[in-house]
Amino acid sequence: MPALAAAVVEPLLGLAADRGRRRAIVLGGGTAFAAALILLAAAPGFGLLLVGCALLYPASGGFVALAQASLVDATPGRSERSLALWTLVGSAGAIAGPFLVGFGVSWRVAFAALAGVAIVLVLALRHERFDGEAERADFGGLRHAGVLRPLVVLALQDVAVEVLFGYLALYFVDVAHASARTAAIAIVVWSCGTLAGEAIVLRLGGTRLLRATAAAFVAVFTAFQLVASLDAKLVLTGVMAALASTWYPVAQARLYDALPGKSGAAMAVSSVAGSATAVVPVLVGVVAARAGLGVAFWLLLAGPAGMLAATIERCGSRSSSSISTAPSSTPARSSSRR
Repeated sequence: MPALAAAVVEPLLGLAADRGRRRAIVLGGGTAFAAALILLAAAPGFGLLLVGCALLYPASGGFVALAQASLVDATPGRSERSLALWTLVGSAGAIAGPFLVGFGVSWRVAFAALAGVAIVLVLALRHERFDGEAERADFGGLRHAGVLRPLVVLALQDVAVEVLFGYLALYFVDVAHASARTAAIAIVVWSCGTLAGEAIVLRLGGTRLLRATAAAFVAVFTAFQLVASLDAKLVLTGVMAALASTWYPVAQARLYDALPGKSGAAMAVSSVAGSATAVVPVLVGVVAARAGLGVAFWLLLAGPAGMLAATIERCGSRSSSSISTAPSSTPARSSSRR
C-alpha cells in the first residue's frame, strides 16, 4: 500500500514542481518525511508503523526525488556524474545503517536521528532558490524516442537489479542450499559491489558503458546460475552488483537530458516507468512456486537483454555523450544532494 500511494502521488508532484511549486513541494515533502520518521521511531505497534510507511513513501517523492531533479538542474551538462555521486552516497548510507544497528544502535534511535537531519535540511532550504521551475510541464515530449528509450532502460534495469537483490538471500538459502549466515554475506557482497560499480560511472559513463556492462552481466549471471560452488557464487554476486549498479545513473541522466528544463516531468515519468515493473516480483514468485526459484531466476535475463536491444541504435551516435570527469570551471551549487 505505501508503494502504491507513492506511485500515484509522485508523478503529480513532479508535474506540479515544473509549474512553479517546487519550493513548496520540497519543503512540505521534507516536513512530511521528518514526521513519518518520527512516527516510525515512536510507533508502539503495527498500526502506526503502517501509517508512518504510508506517509514516508510519497513524502520521499516530494523531498528526495525532487532534490535529485534539482541537483540535475543545478549541474547542467554533468547530469550523469551528479547522479553517479548521488547513488554512491545513497549506497554508502544503505551500508552504514545496518552496520550501526549491528553495533548496537537502536533502530528507533536511528529513525529519530534521521528525522532530526530532515528537519535541519528543511530549515536550511527555506530561503534557497530552486531552479527548474518551468511555466508549463506535460507529457507531450514522451512521443520522442529520446525519452522513450531511457524510460525503457530504467524499467528494465529495475528487473535485473531490484528483483534480483530482493530474492538474493532466498536464492542462496533455497537454491544454493547455503546457511542464513552465507545469505547475509551475499547481501553484504552485493552492497559492496554496488559501491564499486557506482564509482566506475564517475570515471567512465555513457551508453557504451551501459551496453558493455549489460552484455557482461548476461555472461556473469549465466555463470552464477550454473556454478555449484558457494564461494564462486559469492564472487559472481559482487561482480553482478558492480555491473548492474552502472545502469541507473546513465539511464536516468539520459532521461533528464531528453527533457531539458522539465526535471519534474522526468521524475514523474520515471516513477511511472518504475511502477510498471511492480508485477515482475510477483511473476518471479509465481514461476518459483511452480518450477523453483532457480528456474524463475532465468527470467531476470530479460532486463539486460532488453537494455541491449533498447540501446543498440544509439550506440554510435550517443556513446560520445558520456560525461567528462574533469571538473567544471564554474561548478554549479545546488541546494540538494542523494
